[in-house]
Amino acid sequence: MVEAPTSSALRAQSRLRAGGSGLPLVLSEVQTAHRPFAPHPTPRACRGPYWKEDSMSIVQIPLRLASGAFILNSGLNKRGISAEQAQGLRDMSARGLPALANLSPEQFKKFLVTTEIGVGSALLAPFVPGWLAGSALTAFSGGLFSMYLNTPEMTEADGVRPSQEGTAVAKDSWLAAIAAALILQSKSD
Repeated sequence: MVEAPTSSALRAQSRLRAGGSGLPLVLSEVQTAHRPFAPHPTPRACRGPYWKEDSMSIVQIPLRLASGAFILNSGLNKRGISAEQAQGLRDMSARGLPALANLSPEQFKKFLVTTEIGVGSALLAPFVPGWLAGSALTAFSGGLFSMYLNTPEMTEADGVRPSQEGTAVAKDSWLAAIAAALILQSKSD
């Protein structure tokens, strides 16, 4: 990584050129002094220990935009659902994740809205590492897929192929594929 010359390096170099008695340049200043327009490096405090892994890859942008906007919009729209609608969603979700049956409809509504807004925002935020956003999406899509498989009305007699009622949830399998792509692409960099 090429670092930009520091102001002290430039001052010392100009004093040496002018015949002054400037301090001798250290090796790193000599190496960077010939690059007056080198980009300023990101400060170490802003980079974190895994700078390369912490940045969003350009390959991830379409995947994260599509899934993040979809999930965020879904969470924002669910803020206004009634208690009866929240109870219906809770009962359906409890088939895939039985622990959700212990929540009241109001608690479930808060949980669902917070989860969808959080996962959607994590996918859209460029500073969230791809492996982390992909992990959140894996958990979210895993819950949807578990609900789909454990709801008999959503599948045909074989228990896998979607019925007419289950097609909307079965389409969410693309979320699991996006999650896998984000995790694998992040680990390959």
